[in-house]
Amino acid sequence: MSQLHAIVYSCSPPAGTPLCQFPEKVDITFIGTPIDSNYDPNPPGGSDVAFLGMWYRFSVKESFTGLRPQEREVVVWLSVGGGKPEIGRTFFVHAVREGRQIRLAACGNTRPVEEATTDIQYLRERLRGQFRSYISGSVLRHYKGSQYFVETGLDGAPRGLPGAIVVLRNGNTTFDLKTDERGQFRADDTVPGKYSMSLESAGYRTIKSYTIEVPSNGCGIGHAGMFTNAGIGGVVRRADGTPAGGVELDLIDAEPGYRSFTGKLDMIETGKDGKFSVAGLPSGRFLLGVNIKESSRYPDQTPPTYYPGAVDRSKAQVIELTPNESKAGLILTLPPPRAFRTVRVHLRWPDGRIPARGAIDAWANEGIYVSKYELKNGTFDLQLLQGVDYWLTAAALDETRQPTPYARGTWVYADNYRLSAGDDPVEVTVTAHFAEPQWANAVYSRMDTKK
Repeated sequence: MSQLHAIVYSCSPPAGTPLCQFPEKVDITFIGTPIDSNYDPNPPGGSDVAFLGMWYRFSVKESFTGLRPQEREVVVWLSVGGGKPEIGRTFFVHAVREGRQIRLAACGNTRPVEEATTDIQYLRERLRGQFRSYISGSVLRHYKGSQYFVETGLDGAPRGLPGAIVVLRNGNTTFDLKTDERGQFRADDTVPGKYSMSLESAGYRTIKSYTIEVPSNGCGIGHAGMFTNAGIGGVVRRADGTPAGGVELDLIDAEPGYRSFTGKLDMIETGKDGKFSVAGLPSGRFLLGVNIKESSRYPDQTPPTYYPGAVDRSKAQVIELTPNESKAGLILTLPPPRAFRTVRVHLRWPDGRIPARGAIDAWANEGIYVSKYELKNGTFDLQLLQGVDYWLTAAALDETRQPTPYARGTWVYADNYRLSAGDDPVEVTVTAHFAEPQWANAVYSRMDTKK
């Protein structure tokens, strides 16, 4: 809820790229657990690079490369894009030695050990002399990210393209492969060198060429995108049958784990006649609606509504698109406008005191509906739609803790509060006692609106 101020930087290849693709990046690698640190999330002065003076002390559990035999406990300094360890949690550490210091590799692979299985397996096999080079990758629908590490960005999890033909060529050596149900492929026992990669899938095309390099004692990585031009079009109508102009629509994947196309397409909005048209979509199964994903608005006081006009997701009609298929004539009918209910949220400190400043978000169907900073006498007054479930996330600002030029203090969060659908006014009291944002860690269950 506080404003973030961060360094702008880019990584090539991105952090998380398997170390076997770039063996030259392997400097210091080990598994260890942080046992001590001077880490301060709001360092004095608030400088973008002030954290570079911070360190973690690791107890080394397994050393792969770069550490001396006597270095069983080491201090590792932070760096730009190097990751942030956690006291007491076991991490895979990717670092470099700079003079007398060990520093996390910038844009490196430091992360919790359970997320680093590929790198750990590679390093163990290399140390035992058992590593055998390979090429792996995936073919993804409408993917424009890194070849070396699948970048999810605003689109969430990658949309794999199953059954795509992948041909890898290096001189007289050819690998003919087919992607699995997740769009992934792998060629084992490759020799070092450059491989051209050609892709084929009915109705799809590539927009650039791909080359995969297998380094000596390493692996080749090739994540590629293929594109088609599916689309949808139709009209949105109000409950009385009149066109609903200026209504913003959400388009989401029917399969779990994907983010909506809404942000990617810069919002889909109906014209004055209520009509809409969207092109450039991949094949797949989609849900269309109003306020079903990432809404921050109340057009016509409309509750979350799915095509063709359902407020219950289980009754939504899935729109299935094959490659290059366009479906026109879709009619989305909005339900009658819902009235508002008054929801009063009282925010308190654990000892009952009233915070001077605070913030609150009200979420419905995973999208923010309301975000407010107007805390008056410890109370937020919200106008929320009747008959809709919400999650409430509130925080109080502790101005006595670690102020910086970019924030007046530290946000302290309350438990997430589920507000059940209803019509009557309601009052809720929440207590701020979490130092970390609970909304960042919560998995919000889908909340279908009630009739």
